[in-house]
Amino acid sequence: MKRIIWWSIAAALVVAQIFPVLPVAAAGTLIKSAGNSAVYFLDDQGMRHAFPNAQTFRSWYGNDFSAVQTVAAVILAGYPLGRNLTMKPGTALLKVPSVPTVYAVEQGGVLRPISSAEVAAAIYGSRWRERVTDLPEVFFENYTVGEPLDRTYQLPNSIVYQVRGAPTYYWKQGNLLQPFTDWAAVAANGYHKEDVVVGERTLPTRARQIEGAETRITDPLASREWSTQDCGGTTITIAPILVARGELAASYRESLAAVHARLPEAYAWATQQLGAAEIADPVVLTDDGLLSRATPQGGRVLTEETALRFYDQHPDAYDFLILFTNFAVQEEKPNHEGHETLVTNGITGLSLPLQNAADLFGSRGKLKGIIVMGDLGRFTLTEESDALRLDNFLLHELGHQWGARVKFRTADDQDSVALLRDDGIHWSYYAGFISPLGGSGWRPLGDGKFLSKLAEDVNLIRRPYSDLDLYLMGLLPRQAVRPFTYLEPTVPGAQGNIISGVEKTVTIEQVIAANGPRRCELP
Repeated sequence: MKRIIWWSIAAALVVAQIFPVLPVAAAGTLIKSAGNSAVYFLDDQGMRHAFPNAQTFRSWYGNDFSAVQTVAAVILAGYPLGRNLTMKPGTALLKVPSVPTVYAVEQGGVLRPISSAEVAAAIYGSRWRERVTDLPEVFFENYTVGEPLDRTYQLPNSIVYQVRGAPTYYWKQGNLLQPFTDWAAVAANGYHKEDVVVGERTLPTRARQIEGAETRITDPLASREWSTQDCGGTTITIAPILVARGELAASYRESLAAVHARLPEAYAWATQQLGAAEIADPVVLTDDGLLSRATPQGGRVLTEETALRFYDQHPDAYDFLILFTNFAVQEEKPNHEGHETLVTNGITGLSLPLQNAADLFGSRGKLKGIIVMGDLGRFTLTEESDALRLDNFLLHELGHQWGARVKFRTADDQDSVALLRDDGIHWSYYAGFISPLGGSGWRPLGDGKFLSKLAEDVNLIRRPYSDLDLYLMGLLPRQAVRPFTYLEPTVPGAQGNIISGVEKTVTIEQVIAANGPRRCELP
């Protein structure tokens, strides 16, 4: 028995030497082994990433090695190797000795080729060559070559920027500038006066200032700002947000929870189970004076900082942000329960422009729309009729991402807007189908008279999407879209539950002829 025990102890000692127990090291720790000058950065998975040369280390930490911890070689070897680190963005322009191309460095080791000396001088000034440093060719594979800077008005990302003649320093990312509170905040993020890019161009500016070191700027492993834009699919993702001023009554939290519980079912019902909605846990953001602003009329409106603040704290994983408040917003009026801001669109065939303004709101492209619903207290969600009304308003605003703008091609080869209201963004009162985006549905009574289906079914408070909506949303193939109708009233502009008119039929092929096929056009 004793022999077995001693053998077990001896085996354990051998295993400990081969597989040492690693000390607990926090992510972001700098380590090296005794007798070796190589320095590594530990990530949150316990992997070590090498600074491939002193130049790369100094771009992040200068000549300050005080934070580097020395560990035994056997301990260092226990941390698996990850990818090499790259130069801190915005601190130098790079070139490899054998190639004349000069590159700007962006976050995540992205190299932006500068197309000419003229462009370089326009961005960095006449002394731009003083910023250029050689990158050993053996390290070039650590980087990714991005889109060229080939216009004099372009600015790379991940730079400290200053508008000429103005005192404020900014962090430039995407098409957005975020101000540093002062030079001390710039220095806390590892930048020096010679790193500042001074130019004439102005861009949209965030309200929240950078007050000190921020990990997204100081982390050598900060990832490349890959575009997250997509054309969507059968499932949409939604983040419900409530912006609160002052004390938030318990009833608001209860109503927010009710929205979270109801919306997936409402969306599945409205899409005939062809679509699904995944709803994140509700988020409450306290308005510190930056999330809303007063209007000259005495009301308040939400600012872009609301979405930016959300993305400061949450991943870029949502197609829609739905914003509620515990105060009235200026846009609220009797027939205007909310509005949607189109942020990105990568789909043709919808009579919508292709666009991507996501970076202005903190997303890298995933965000498709922002829906502002205003004061959630307007709805008494314990009453089913009121809850159904809110369901329909949300379905209406979600539907605006795709619907209610298309024309159709007539027999005489003209494009008609007869399916649309005068505003061009809702289905006409005379549409023969019903949708959250409009339409009355009309049933023939004979003698050229038609009855509104909405009048016929007064309980139809929330409304399903029509076949045409479902096609535009990408949930129904063109082959499955049945012909639909609209009325030409005998008396132009006629209103009422019963009207006289002529029923006209439209096919999906006529819609496609006027708008083109629905197609994802992302690169």
